[in-house]
Amino acid sequence: MGCCSVTAPDLALRAATSRFLKPGPFVAFKGLFVAYFLIWCFLWPLDYTSMYLFATYWVWYTGTAYFALSFATACAHFRRWSAATQARAPDNGSAGGGSDRPGPSWSNLTGDVSTPALRTRIHPLEQAVLAIQLFTWNVACLGSLFVAIIYWSSLYTGTPITSVDMNAHTLIAFVMVADQMLVATPFRIRDMWKAEVFAITYLVYSLLWYFLEQELIYVILDWDRHFWEAFSYSVAGIFVLIPATSVLHYYIFRLRESIYATCRQRAEASSGVLNDRLLSAEDGGSSTQSESVTSHVPQTGTDLAAIETV
Repeated sequence: MGCCSVTAPDLALRAATSRFLKPGPFVAFKGLFVAYFLIWCFLWPLDYTSMYLFATYWVWYTGTAYFALSFATACAHFRRWSAATQARAPDNGSAGGGSDRPGPSWSNLTGDVSTPALRTRIHPLEQAVLAIQLFTWNVACLGSLFVAIIYWSSLYTGTPITSVDMNAHTLIAFVMVADQMLVATPFRIRDMWKAEVFAITYLVYSLLWYFLEQELIYVILDWDRHFWEAFSYSVAGIFVLIPATSVLHYYIFRLRESIYATCRQRAEASSGVLNDRLLSAEDGGSSTQSESVTSHVPQTGTDLAAIETV
């Protein structure tokens, strides 16, 4: 099953989970940025030549859409995960004879071997949401770096820094890197076509805006007086800078997977040792030792499918 197919249940699961956070904290992380992005969408003055403003914030709006969708899918997974955890609760606690032996650790480092999220297929509506989420994620990851590089290298004129500069031209790039380091979604260089389609769409929009309204969106896109300069910026941005940012995000993704693999290996090794010690403690009737050992069992996570090696 291809990991990049939007119909793959394992991809749907990974898009709704984190490599390192339990579902609850992961939902909180997504919710925090949904609120932050939406607040600035409304705080920025929408009456300031609204179409012009809209044209300058495309990546911010895309990031807002991504966090809203990923928040929704994370919430849906959290609900399923919570129900499964409660259903297993009678089997995971102390059983007959007052044994202190704990149930298994359902963490994203040791794996959840019994999860309702391991499905053979997903609903068509969920497929559509997943496809849009992955598209907006890719555009926000690459577009945020693209905008930051272009703005600070070619457009910033030394004027006082505004909230737009700090958020739409800077902060979003760091937010998407942080998101890349936490999510379980696989990143593929070949998916940069999504950001390129987005950039080409924006380029067409800028052309139409300029020739219909006679107003520049950005000085580097002056198609009348500096056609070849605008053309060069456009070609270099779409076919050089976007691939470069894609490679950068790919290596951030590989770093995340490397850290995750190391943490998982250590957690599994530690869990195996702890289980042996717990069995010995239980056989010897030493509940005190059992309690001491179990206090160090990792408790951080979600599902086995979410930890499949990329």
